[in-house]
Amino acid sequence: GMPTAGDTLEQAGSAQHALMQHYRRMIWAVHQLDRDTSGVNLFVRRKGLVQTWSDHLIAGRKTYLAVVEGRFDGGLVEAPIGWVARGERGVTAEGKASLTEFVALDAGDRATLVEAVLHTGRTHQIRIHAAHAGHSIVGDSRYGSASDLIDRQALHAWTIQCGDQRFEAPLPTDLTRLLESLGLQA
Repeated sequence: GMPTAGDTLEQAGSAQHALMQHYRRMIWAVHQLDRDTSGVNLFVRRKGLVQTWSDHLIAGRKTYLAVVEGRFDGGLVEAPIGWVARGERGVTAEGKASLTEFVALDAGDRATLVEAVLHTGRTHQIRIHAAHAGHSIVGDSRYGSASDLIDRQALHAWTIQCGDQRFEAPLPTDLTRLLESLGLQA
């Protein structure tokens, strides 16, 4: 429910602003998440490190966990992402090359828990590719539909691997409850 960064550095209510208040110094976001996505966020204390860490992220591995609608066997989704309408992103021939690998971890009749590995880093990539494959993320009201089982999209930035550095965020309570209600195990 908290954005990674605000529109300005002075805007209260973001993780970046909270960190700057806590440490009483400038903090820079390196890996950002949508407001309704939980998981690993990365920040640095020196602006000069933003590009260094961004380069590491490009070469690294970002793994997300998502609960998608229906029974999904997973696989590679390679579909270009770009602007399809004013303010709306989606799969379009004019978009940038995008590749997401989905691995089914546990499946039920209503939903599947998948691991999603980003091989490119486009805005809303996992959400767009899941919907394009016919299995929108549970609770994703932009590319699918809202859910009465969870108040947000069931998407979690689980791990980021950059060289020998590994960052991991455990599943939050709302996702754990969702999995239990669907009979799925992480």
